[in-house]
Amino acid sequence: MTAALPFIAMAVTAGGKIVEGIGARDAAYAQGQALDENARLSVLAGEQQGWQTRLQERRQTGEMLSAQGGSGVQMGTGTAADLIAENSYQRELEILGIRQKAVRQANNYTTQANDTRAAGRAALTGSIFSAVSGALNSVSAMREQRSVSASNASVRAAQADRAPPMTIGG
Repeated sequence: MTAALPFIAMAVTAGGKIVEGIGARDAAYAQGQALDENARLSVLAGEQQGWQTRLQERRQTGEMLSAQGGSGVQMGTGTAADLIAENSYQRELEILGIRQKAVRQANNYTTQANDTRAAGRAALTGSIFSAVSGALNSVSAMREQRSVSASNASVRAAQADRAPPMTIGG
């Protein structure tokens, strides 16, 4: 049983390192999923903000048309129509900017998620190499210990052969 203890200790140590690596990878993957969800929510928020901007633009256009009609301006011609068209064009540019900002933010989240998952894979790989390295070091140490023990046994045997005979009473 005592001969198996070093091997058991080596296996437990290696297994522990691998379990740590798996835990780090799983945590990184969970964080990656959270970042992916943030990316999705970022795009959704951009779309919602774009829709709100569009609603605000339509409300303002309606107010402008109402004010122009109430003041006797002929609707749909000349400067009044140009003003409404320009306002609509500017709002479309604003909505485009909102969407682009949301997509850039989503891309940043996605990049962070991918980097986090890559770090998790690297942690798992590193733990496997660490476990294998530790196991090889343990095997090497056990072999060296056996070699030293065998060498010490040979020295003792050689000394026992050369020992002077014991004399009693002399």
